[in-house]
Amino acid sequence: IGNVYKFDIAKNRFQLVFRAGHSCTALLCCVTRPNEALIGLADCTIKCFNAESGDVVATLRGHEAAVRSLSLDASGALLLAGSSRDCVLWDLESFARCRTLNGGQDVGIQDVFFLPNSDTILTCFKDDSIHAWDSGSLDYLYQIVHPSVPAPQHYRSFAVTPGDGRLLVAGGRSPFVSVWNMGTRRLLRVVRLPSKVKCVQQIVFLQDSLEEGASSETLGFLAQDGILRFINIHSCKSLFQIGSCDQMLVHVQVSGDGHYIAAVTEQGSVVLYDAAALTKELKMPQ
Repeated sequence: IGNVYKFDIAKNRFQLVFRAGHSCTALLCCVTRPNEALIGLADCTIKCFNAESGDVVATLRGHEAAVRSLSLDASGALLLAGSSRDCVLWDLESFARCRTLNGGQDVGIQDVFFLPNSDTILTCFKDDSIHAWDSGSLDYLYQIVHPSVPAPQHYRSFAVTPGDGRLLVAGGRSPFVSVWNMGTRRLLRVVRLPSKVKCVQQIVFLQDSLEEGASSETLGFLAQDGILRFINIHSCKSLFQIGSCDQMLVHVQVSGDGHYIAAVTEQGSVVLYDAAALTKELKMPQ
């Protein structure tokens, strides 16, 4: 329980690097602390450990529930950790608690994260409301207005375009995803997903170009049937999919450089996909 493995993609090898002793609920690599990673655990703690030696660097305590999300600010010096009941800002230099963002005890927090290259915190609550806060002062900034739809969306997954944070996408227990322009904070569109999709488990963006600063128009959503489908966020055109009824996916992660997609299957295996190979045909002249 709580074992953490490191994969060497070039050598096609993996090794056990840390034994936490409790179920892992969130995992994040440090940006400013080489070879160190942060892991949220079912006992409501966060551990920082050295991925080379396996030594525990620090243990962060004080959350009211198991931490489910970990996010770094633009400098990589502040850690934002969120559970279903609280959000806490931690200083990664001293590992001291900086501030606590309250308000989720009654409603329940679905997700919380920093917007890319920003000091703005986005909190997504279980009543489908989305609010923004300044991480320095924790002053309230604004609310993202959700669409007028026949029934509640029950958002459970969120994603922003990597790098520029230009678009915010939310999906949940419905066959729709909502897309907002974060510059104007206005709803752009509500996308009706393919008929086989009943609910959205996870949302990811795939970089359309591996060049630094490239924008993202390719959106992937993992549905209840274990298939990760990709569409163009603007035209809503279906592009390609990975996973199948025989190899259902339960979680996916796009690498920081956009080169790979790692997927965990229902059988417990990890499948690695080459993003460039998957999108090659999309870039061919029509």
